[in-house]
Amino acid sequence: MANMNDRRIKMLMKVSYYGTGFVGWQRQSAASTGGKLMMSVQDVIENAITSIFRPNERINVTSVSRTDSGTHALQQYCTFKLDQGVDESTQELLGKINAVLPESVLAQSLVILNPEMAKWRTKSKLKKYVYYIQQGKRPIHDISPYTWYLSKQLNLVKLREALNLIKGTHDFRTFSQGLQKDVFVDLNTKRTIIDCKVIPRRCVDFTLNLDTAGTGIDLDKDPEDLSENYVVCIEITGNGFLRHMVRRIIGTLRSVGEGRCEPELMTQVLVGNAEPGPSVPARGLWLHRSWMTRQEYDDEMKI
Repeated sequence: MANMNDRRIKMLMKVSYYGTGFVGWQRQSAASTGGKLMMSVQDVIENAITSIFRPNERINVTSVSRTDSGTHALQQYCTFKLDQGVDESTQELLGKINAVLPESVLAQSLVILNPEMAKWRTKSKLKKYVYYIQQGKRPIHDISPYTWYLSKQLNLVKLREALNLIKGTHDFRTFSQGLQKDVFVDLNTKRTIIDCKVIPRRCVDFTLNLDTAGTGIDLDKDPEDLSENYVVCIEITGNGFLRHMVRRIIGTLRSVGEGRCEPELMTQVLVGNAEPGPSVPARGLWLHRSWMTRQEYDDEMKI
């Protein structure tokens, strides 16, 4: 428990959500949404927690990561404070929260941060994004809200070659949106990509079940005829990501996968000798995994 001199305890909650219909994680002003009242995931979670625990005082919920409008998340972490002396267990609190959240948002776990961690802003050390590209003669509409459909078959070997060129530490400014302006010249835009994978799968699970989401029949391990519908799952793990960085990487990869450019295009974009592809649709992007410590990631990779 936190120091008893502090009248509030800091909670860390893991949440999953479908981003369809939300303006992203972060609440937006009416001005930024053209005067329309549009809900964010942050709004929905704050409304739920406030209604349960402090109806007369808004509870602020802060995320570890942010997601764009329409982007989904399987493992997003957020923090908030509750009054000392809450009688229920964390499991009981979790049940109360899920009872008032919409079906598109699911609280997966809830823990009390120890006093030392509670002093600091909680950050993730590593994150994995997965982008899902649906392939086949025609799209499967049931999974269209979670994928981007391309009818032209992508060359998976070329995609892997291209992704290998962005592994390591690079300045990803050219793959970001809006950071080329002079006002951002001093902003640190170096990021480290530690792993990239391209896996073709069939029957991909797009639920919010942490044990099964993103799994499916691995067509690399169990080869089948790729003329039928399948999903190209592009996984990118790194220590941080700039706005639209993953979506522009995927947009650039499309030119390579469809044979219009060679894999070296990725290096050319990094050094500013070529333009990146456009940002691909947000609906195919998932914040799939967050690791709060590097040790947590290393331990998981050993399993």
